[in-house]
Amino acid sequence: MFDFSSKKTRESVEKSLDLLGVDSIDVIQIHDIEFAPDLDILLHETIPTLEELRREGKVHHIGVTGYPLNVLNNSILMAPGRFATVLSYARYTLIDQSLTDYLKTFHDNRLGVICAAGHAMGLLTNNGPQSWHPAPDGIKSICKEASDYCKRNGVELGKLAMHFFIQLDGVTTFLVGMQSAQLLNMNLDVYYNGLTGKENGVLEHLRETVFSKLEENETTNWEDIELDKYWMNFWDKKKKSKQ
Repeated sequence: MFDFSSKKTRESVEKSLDLLGVDSIDVIQIHDIEFAPDLDILLHETIPTLEELRREGKVHHIGVTGYPLNVLNNSILMAPGRFATVLSYARYTLIDQSLTDYLKTFHDNRLGVICAAGHAMGLLTNNGPQSWHPAPDGIKSICKEASDYCKRNGVELGKLAMHFFIQLDGVTTFLVGMQSAQLLNMNLDVYYNGLTGKENGVLEHLRETVFSKLEENETTNWEDIELDKYWMNFWDKKKKSKQ
């Protein structure tokens, strides 16, 4: 279970320092803040504890991460000047570009913007996502339609997704997960050389005829799905512990 208390925050940082074998951490991020019972605990416990650790020289910068953009936005407005970075994942992809609606607020608050998960956590790859992926079936079905089309045409959907992802202006850096040297080389290729004519044609087809279905149905994200499941399990455990 997520624990944003002062005690757990300090324990977590101290453990990380020990495991990494370092005296300080450049950027420590308050991760997945949507799972906090409310944002007040961040304001009164998590952030003050990290600021204390910063005064001790163990932390240099404090960041915040989460999936729901409105929650990220609210946390930043609630604690102006106290964050250095904001990490948003899977919110600037071929299926969801909603991060662009929040960049002005992030810039106004002088934040380093980290844009992550351009493959939408595996949805936008030929192999598809892991079984645990929280997206609803409608999104998964359309992304599978896209990957099937790519396979038939000998194109890797992940390369198209990466090309789109790194075109976004106004972010500080892009965060990309890679499991093999082959993926690393593919990402470097698309960064330095872009797409081939064939790949551009496939991408154009997907945007016009496949991903457009998501926009028509106004289903481009999976906000609240994980959160509802998390709190349902939390209260079920609470109930069982009292029996």
